[in-house]
Amino acid sequence: MVPFKKLLHQGTIAELAVMDEINKGRAFAQVYQDVPYDYMNATIDVGRYDPHDIHIFCAQLTSDGLYHREQKICTVEVKSAMNGGRYDTFFAEIRQTTSNGYSAYLVHPPTWIVYVDIPTRTHYWYDGIFFVNAVKASYKHRYQPKNLKAEGVRFAIKSEAWGYIGCYRQRDEWDEICERYDNTIKTRINTKKRPLVYKQCLFLPDLEG
Repeated sequence: MVPFKKLLHQGTIAELAVMDEINKGRAFAQVYQDVPYDYMNATIDVGRYDPHDIHIFCAQLTSDGLYHREQKICTVEVKSAMNGGRYDTFFAEIRQTTSNGYSAYLVHPPTWIVYVDIPTRTHYWYDGIFFVNAVKASYKHRYQPKNLKAEGVRFAIKSEAWGYIGCYRQRDEWDEICERYDNTIKTRINTKKRPLVYKQCLFLPDLEG
C-alpha cells in the first residue's frame, strides 16, 4: 500500500477522498440544502492534459428515475492544505514561479474548488467562479511564501465573498483511502500530468517568457 505520509502522494489521495465522498452521496448532502443534481458520478480519470482534477457526470432524472435529462460535466479543483485548525486562512496560488505561468484553475475556472485540510480530514467547498473572481480581484496583494515556488494570496476560510459553500469531515481515515485505491494511486504516481504553461489569463496582466 502506498504510504500516505509521503507528501508527493497527498495531492492524489486528497483528490480520491473528494471523489469518494461525492460518489457515496455524502459530499453534496453536507454542503447543499438541496443536492444540485439527481445523478452525480465523479472520476479522477480526466487525462494528463486536463486542467481539472475531477470530472462529475451530472444529470437530472425523469419522474420514473430511468432516464437522464439536462446532462452536463461539472469540474472540481482539489487543493490539499496542512492547516490543522491552527489558522483561519488558506493560500490561493496565482502564479508558479518556476514556469512563470498562471495557475490553470484561473484560466479554466472549475465548477467547484475543494480545499482538503489533511490533519483534520475536513473538506471545504467553494463556488469555482466566485473563488476565481476573488483571487483575481486580490492580485495586487500577492506574495511568495518562503517555502513555496508560487505567488498567491491568503483568504479567510469561510468567506462568502470567496464563494464558501460549506464544509464537512471526511468519514474515512487516510489509510482506508490508501488501501481502497492502492492501484489507482500507484498508476497516477507513475503517470504524470503535463500541465500547460499559461502566460495569459482574463483580467490579469500577460506574463513574460
